[in-house]
Amino acid sequence: MARRATTKTAAPKTATSASVPVAATPAVEITNDTMVECRSGCAGNLIYKSKLNPGYVVEWDDFGDVQEMEYRELVSMRGNQRRFFEENWILIDDPAVIKKLGVERYYKNSLTSDDFEDVFTMSADDIKEIVPTLPGGTKDAIASEAKKKIESGELDSRSAIKALEDSLDVELEETV
Repeated sequence: MARRATTKTAAPKTATSASVPVAATPAVEITNDTMVECRSGCAGNLIYKSKLNPGYVVEWDDFGDVQEMEYRELVSMRGNQRRFFEENWILIDDPAVIKKLGVERYYKNSLTSDDFEDVFTMSADDIKEIVPTLPGGTKDAIASEAKKKIESGELDSRSAIKALEDSLDVELEETV
């Protein structure tokens, strides 16, 4: 039976709980059958075709969509289709899974789903500092989302748009 991969950590101490010790809950053992939540880090459709199990396909429709995959399939993905990790095409939120897979270096500068939306409200200076360090797949997703937000009027800061264009090396607005 497949198990979901989740790790539990002690709750952060707050002013009201600082004097009460909190015991850490042990992490769940990650086995080949462990089910791992994988979010799409791509704008638009993303398809993974297994080399381990011919005919097995996982599809995400848009950025942030979640699909569960067995840990063994992620090991195969790492060995046969490494770009899913290198480009952050899939995002794994469980640090224990990332560590066991040995893909920490690919997620060092990645964004969570919440952080992704924050990019569009950052100052131009913050955009210029953070966005160039992101993996290529994340940059593509930001560019795609920025275009949508500009067209809808959600993103209208001239300095933010210019910082995104410079950081992503793309033209986000159509010139007339």
